[in-house]
Amino acid sequence: MKRLEEIPKSDFFKSFSLAAGMVLCNTLNKIEKTRETRNVALSIQKSTLRILFSVSNRIDRDDLMEQAFGYINTNELKKAAKIGNQLLKMKYTGGFEIMGLVYMEKGEINKAIKTLEEGVKKAPDIWLLWQLLGNAYSDNKKYKKALQSYSSALKCADKDVSSIYYNIAIALSREEKYEEALKACENVIREELLLMRICLKIFLLNKLNRFEESIDLGKRQIDTLESSEQDNTYISKIYSEMAIAYWAHDRDEINALKHIFKAIEHDKTNSDAMNILREVENNSSKTSKYSRIIIEGKANGLMIEDADALGFFATYGVVAENEEEALKYVRRFEPKEVRDTLRIEKCEVLKGRVIDPKGVYYCNDGYILFPLEGLV
Repeated sequence: MKRLEEIPKSDFFKSFSLAAGMVLCNTLNKIEKTRETRNVALSIQKSTLRILFSVSNRIDRDDLMEQAFGYINTNELKKAAKIGNQLLKMKYTGGFEIMGLVYMEKGEINKAIKTLEEGVKKAPDIWLLWQLLGNAYSDNKKYKKALQSYSSALKCADKDVSSIYYNIAIALSREEKYEEALKACENVIREELLLMRICLKIFLLNKLNRFEESIDLGKRQIDTLESSEQDNTYISKIYSEMAIAYWAHDRDEINALKHIFKAIEHDKTNSDAMNILREVENNSSKTSKYSRIIIEGKANGLMIEDADALGFFATYGVVAENEEEALKYVRRFEPKEVRDTLRIEKCEVLKGRVIDPKGVYYCNDGYILFPLEGLV
């Protein structure tokens, strides 16, 4: 029998860059970038950027920066790079930021580092450039250089202390210096980063086997977060970390499962929730198969426009003995309102006779929508 190959885990916690107003770099699981964060960050960026040389028409430059951020957010990296190079020709330091962000989004970390190193040499008083350079070093596992860059950012005028210390905590956690990372979190006090700080602290407490503190912190914060318009991905991560704590602390299956399904409710792609769910349920069989499942359903339970006239497809990776069992596992990851409409459109067996626990191993974010026949 075969064991499923390990899927490389990307870090969820991503280095935070106010320059682009989004969370960047490779970290503990992928998250969505919100318009609110981008707008807050952009306003801060506009107030703190300094020009490299004297140039005219500041408004034009800021408009170009805003366009470039928009292109990065929509993954139109060629268009963003074109603007970045244009800004560099204008002798504007924002060009270093844009090009650094473009390279990091493309996974070309060494190019990002080279660009940002040039940027801080020419404009050493801009904390945003130092922070981005630190993020790039952190992504490249050069943690000593990352921390040195963050230290330089803290020495600059008009810096955002919370943003810098959040990134310091990320670098330290990647280096498995969890106690030091936890201390760094205490300096993250800006309201816009509160959810990210709570999420990171709970993760760090779990890493330190301080499960009761992790659960207590989650309990004290989750009601407030649920009632606010916060990023669902981070709320999901908090729930999954609480589930991990309940299970690791005293094998509390009831609370572990409760928090797992709350995590899935907020973000069905949460791989930590999938992992701990399979561990808690611990179902396996010698005749299980690993399959790629495409499900079809009616969208009338989804929060989208004209949902009653639409159907949807979604893709999952599932270990189960047969299609009926696979669909049973998948149903739990979809909203209750659509579960009865689900059916398997396609099932492709990728590996037979696997010994891994049954359950969901991945699902694509979002849906492919199509018009229902006779309703358009």
